[in-house]
Amino acid sequence: MRKARLAFFLLNALSQAISLLIVFSLSRLLNESDFNLFGKCITGLALLTILSHCNTSLLMQVKSDAEVRRANSASFMVLCFSGIAFFVIFSILNSFEGVLFAISITLGFFYNGLNVAYTNILIRDKLVLKMGSWKFFCILSQLLVVFGCYLFSVYFYIFIFLYFLFPILVTTLFIIDSRVLSRNMILQFEENLVYLKNNLGFLKKSVPSSILNSVSLHGVTYSILALFSNEIGNLFFLIARVVAGPISLISMLLSQLFTGDFTEKIRAGLNERALQTYNKYFFFSLSLGVVGYSLLFFVLSLNSYLFFGESNIVLLIFISCIFYCIRFVFIPTMLTGLLLEKAGFMLIWESARCLSLLLLFLIFYIFESKFELFLSLLSIVYLCFYLMHFFIMKRAILHAKI
Repeated sequence: MRKARLAFFLLNALSQAISLLIVFSLSRLLNESDFNLFGKCITGLALLTILSHCNTSLLMQVKSDAEVRRANSASFMVLCFSGIAFFVIFSILNSFEGVLFAISITLGFFYNGLNVAYTNILIRDKLVLKMGSWKFFCILSQLLVVFGCYLFSVYFYIFIFLYFLFPILVTTLFIIDSRVLSRNMILQFEENLVYLKNNLGFLKKSVPSSILNSVSLHGVTYSILALFSNEIGNLFFLIARVVAGPISLISMLLSQLFTGDFTEKIRAGLNERALQTYNKYFFFSLSLGVVGYSLLFFVLSLNSYLFFGESNIVLLIFISCIFYCIRFVFIPTMLTGLLLEKAGFMLIWESARCLSLLLLFLIFYIFESKFELFLSLLSIVYLCFYLMHFFIMKRAILHAKI
């Protein structure tokens, strides 16, 4: 198992390196307007990912072994219907952009949901090596699209279409190979609907909090891209893709491993050991985050022009490192509330966080303060709410039953 996790980490590291190469390449190949639109597409789709699966994929983690296959089937059925609904709504709201753009964005929406669903399947089955291989081939396919479109000077909307289509094809091949689903189960609409109805209480409580969580994370980046000038928005998007790299590389990996280890102990009624797992993952990510982001800031501050084409942004890089370090430390254990089926508390917590962020945006918009000050206050808000969540969950774990 350790060898598989090490291989997964190495594949994830390679995938992240390719992802950064893609962003750097696009920042130079696309004009300012197209790169800004690309950033909005990626961030906007990340913001809407929860709507593609409505937390049905989370049922794979919290339910018994006997229900896992049905949870898989129901999750994929929801994904298919949500994809169709998204295409219809998006086509109506953005008819001026054309059908190709609507199809492309729908593919991105579908791929994000497919990514979540298949990831949860692999986590539950502890197939970490296959997960690493799958993610690597997905990002590799997108790299091929980028360079292929560059060589043949492809129209921007066609590039977006291919950028999302290729990883869907790769994921489909992996799903077929894994045999985690059968066509008959997906087509068993009535059985799937009954299963979803039986778990409607959990979904109704968890989906709103997950939506608010998505808004508080991805909504911030999207708002910066939408409200600020293209210069500031594009620069922050580029910095965020680099500085947030460790989150994609390590923090999300820890989150996936934590989900599997934690729920296994909770399902077995080993609450004390579950708390030990919770503390272990938190303090490990804390140590790793402080050291890692200190080194990252040192490297980026000395080579800011090489990475971002700007030489006077050291302060912005420093604040960005603090902001993403805070997220890096707490993200691995952020699913704890939903895994314990404390959806009511998570909804209240997420609502309070979103209201605080909305107030911060409003104050900044009125007084037009410097962007660095805005990002500093944003980091403080995140830290306060994350600490609140951490200590409340420590107590909840000891009394949990799922």
